[in-house]
Amino acid sequence: LAKDPVTHVPILGNLPGAPGMVHWYDPKSASVVGTLEVAPYNRVSRRDPINDPHIPAPAITHLAFGQNGRDLVTVDTSWTENTSVGCNYTLQGPTGSTTEMNMCTNIKFWTYVDAPQSSKVEQRKRRNGEMPMSYELVSSMVAPHGRNGQVYALAITPDGSTACTLSREEDAFRVWVKNTSYSLSAAKEMGSTLWKCLYRVRSPSGYANLLSGCELMGEGLVSFSSDGSVLSVAYGPYLTLWDHANATLLTSVSV
Repeated sequence: LAKDPVTHVPILGNLPGAPGMVHWYDPKSASVVGTLEVAPYNRVSRRDPINDPHIPAPAITHLAFGQNGRDLVTVDTSWTENTSVGCNYTLQGPTGSTTEMNMCTNIKFWTYVDAPQSSKVEQRKRRNGEMPMSYELVSSMVAPHGRNGQVYALAITPDGSTACTLSREEDAFRVWVKNTSYSLSAAKEMGSTLWKCLYRVRSPSGYANLLSGCELMGEGLVSFSSDGSVLSVAYGPYLTLWDHANATLLTSVSV
């Protein structure tokens, strides 16, 4: 659950019957007024419905907006028959037959693409029950925290230029940055990506294994200050503050 910073409409993921989709929900009309497909899903997933196991649907686990709504980061999990990526699972069918499949964690970076002059982002309001969700996928990565690493927390700076993800399996957090030196069209021409992982920080000495016992979930584990200059990461009862521009630990607080 999140809120669109532009329209102030609640955003929901994983609604029944629509896996892998993000929905903009208008409580005034009690209806879905916009959608974005984050993780494509083949609903006819079994060749033999009697013997083959049911393939789990993709799930959107995290999403975060920049303050102006132009930058969106999502994390999803999806299933694949490619056993060279992701965590391996054995799925069992109704008659006992088994299939080896892997679950992959994916991080995706989206940017809002300006509509024609008559419908710019500032005017992106609901009209006739529809809301155009003009987000374009600009960067993505499979298994951002390694083959077995899942993402437990996601945060983005207010200006949408830096993001942070945290994984308990990898026992580390990663900082992602957007290349602002060229535009989306220029990046396409050069075949380059707008986002990349700047660095990875393993749990500092004294905080090892504290992530596995932490009861906080979601945005409670990582967050940025209101000006985006300081990153906070929770390790059990300790809150660490970082200068994420150069990966420097500033201080820690016991909570």
